[in-house]
Amino acid sequence: MLGDRFSSGSGGVTVGVIVAKSRHPRLRSQDLPPRVRLEAEGVIGVSRLSELCVWLCVGSGLIGGGAPAGAQESFEESIRPLLDQYCITCHSTEKQEGEFDLERFASPATVKDAAVVWEAVLDQLAIREMPPKSAPQLSDEQKQQLMDWARQTLDEIAVDTAGDPGLVVLRRLSNMEYSYTLRDLTGIESLDPAREFPIDGAAGEGFTNAGAALVMSPALLTKYLDAAKEVSKHLVPLPDGIRFSPSDSSQDWTDETLTRIRAMYARHTGAGVGLQTVQQGIELDMGAGAGRLPLARYLEALQGRGGEEGLSPKFLDILREALTSQTPSVLLDPLRAKFRAKQLTAADIEPWQQVLWRFTSVGHIGKVNGPTAWQDPVTPLVSQQELRVKLDGGRDQTLYLVTGNAGDGDVGDEVIWENPRLVAKGRPDLPLTSLPELMRHLQTQQAKILAGTEASLAALASGGTDADPEVLAAWRDYLGLGEIKLEPLLLTKIEGTPDYNFIQGWTAGSDLSVLANSSDATVRIPGVMRAHSIATHPSPERAAVIAWLSPAAKKLRISGEVVHAHPECGNGITWALEVRRGNTSELLASGVSQGATPIPLGPFADVHVEAGQVVALIIGPRDGNHSCDMTTVNLTLNDGESNWDLAADVSPNILAGNPHGPWHFLSQPASQQAAAAQPAAIAAWCRSPSPENSREVRKYLEQD
Repeated sequence: MLGDRFSSGSGGVTVGVIVAKSRHPRLRSQDLPPRVRLEAEGVIGVSRLSELCVWLCVGSGLIGGGAPAGAQESFEESIRPLLDQYCITCHSTEKQEGEFDLERFASPATVKDAAVVWEAVLDQLAIREMPPKSAPQLSDEQKQQLMDWARQTLDEIAVDTAGDPGLVVLRRLSNMEYSYTLRDLTGIESLDPAREFPIDGAAGEGFTNAGAALVMSPALLTKYLDAAKEVSKHLVPLPDGIRFSPSDSSQDWTDETLTRIRAMYARHTGAGVGLQTVQQGIELDMGAGAGRLPLARYLEALQGRGGEEGLSPKFLDILREALTSQTPSVLLDPLRAKFRAKQLTAADIEPWQQVLWRFTSVGHIGKVNGPTAWQDPVTPLVSQQELRVKLDGGRDQTLYLVTGNAGDGDVGDEVIWENPRLVAKGRPDLPLTSLPELMRHLQTQQAKILAGTEASLAALASGGTDADPEVLAAWRDYLGLGEIKLEPLLLTKIEGTPDYNFIQGWTAGSDLSVLANSSDATVRIPGVMRAHSIATHPSPERAAVIAWLSPAAKKLRISGEVVHAHPECGNGITWALEVRRGNTSELLASGVSQGATPIPLGPFADVHVEAGQVVALIIGPRDGNHSCDMTTVNLTLNDGESNWDLAADVSPNILAGNPHGPWHFLSQPASQQAAAAQPAAIAAWCRSPSPENSREVRKYLEQD
């Protein structure tokens, strides 16, 4: 610390005094050169300067002009010989009496490394303790020479080490400083990282955090690390950096972000009319609270009947541009006319808002072909439109197309009718241009089949081949006597869900799946998956099919159960139980399941099947809506000797294969209709394949 400046009183010499802690606590005022001692005592007023370092600025040379030569120059010439003659005898490296070794100082450089030694030497000479009375004595001149050299050496050491505090214990922040620093850095006033720290030591240092007073133990260091870990739990990663949250919960972090977003929008929004929608069985409030733009206020401001205070400038400009633009628009032109007349109200716009936006299912956001947001814009304007008209087979129908210019003129407007065709579920589209050729082909085939019916049925009854091969193959396929193709199978394995590794199954994507629970626990995935059960889920376009392939001709007793496994939402599922025989089928039962009430299937007794024929359970999306369509199913078949139980056979190891024994997991178009039931004449022939019944079949076909 720079002290007062003062004059020496001779020649205008200016002396500056610097006070700093010295490593030489025994340095005293009388050890200084006389002039420095006088001036120092006059300025500071102390008799013992254990904390004094003097800096002298005298233009050139030392104070007084007649100072002795440098200590380094005089040591080897004058001082070392004195030490050798009067001191080394007792204070050699070998003897070291009084623990003093003066023999080691062989050069000026080594002298300055031991200021404490020379302070002691100076003290001993001053009180005449050394040399001892029994030893040869220094003359007064030699003694004064040695003392002057020692003082000069200590002065030089003091100047060289000015500002050096010596050994300093590592400092640390006090508990309160540490807590307030972290609060300032994180912005979290509730942080108290030092609550588990020991109380700071009270060493009389006050607010000075001296290292000697604030100790650092291994236990305290561990607590610092623990406190740092605790603070790090409040760190929230951001795309462009980090922030700190008062909470250490990720859910709270999300809520804080949403709160800030809501607050940002709340500045320019208000309460709207209560609107509701139902999504996945949950009634959602879409507009009874904050978050809706006060459209009426914006329109009032734009039409000069209200101020813009509290309104969003950006949305105000967007609305102004839309209502003042000259670009033709069927939707906006009527609204613009009212705006120009200053008669436009929110009631004129709100119907369009409800039409141009739709609310989607939250649970489907982000899925393949699913919505991207809860609210999706709807564009009612399309470049092409498919027109479908149901045909009444009992009369002629005439279709008319009426067009307009949509209010933007007729330049470039063209309407093209293309691809007229007949459409039926489960059948390929038939272009009208192909209809005459199709009719001729059908008439030819009909005559051919009628002519070969009796011969083909007789060949099928006897196992022979004496019939037209094409007609015989058609009858074999129709009656289900040929191989039935069970495809497409679900071939992608599901080896577990995110929560349960014992839920496994097969899938073909887009939620189309068959699952098995091999455990003793009933869980939610999110539908209810009962212990040791089978469940299936259709997709919007395809129904899930679980089929049992008969290994031989049998009479079966069939029973089962269908229950909607996710009854809290969705509109339910469709189901059907069929016996498939080639292109024909026998519908045993069908219906709709919605809610948690189980629907029993059967029992159906004496159901006749041939080898290769199929018992199929079909689960489809109701009205194309597959949300929450997970369905628990079971099917049991018994022929009196053997028993096939879907859940018992498949749930322990569904991934063993598909097919899994006689059980097959596949899909079919959701719109596919069940195969037609057999007419009575054909059913009679199947029960008794006699020539008489064959003639009855031909008569039935001729009538049709």
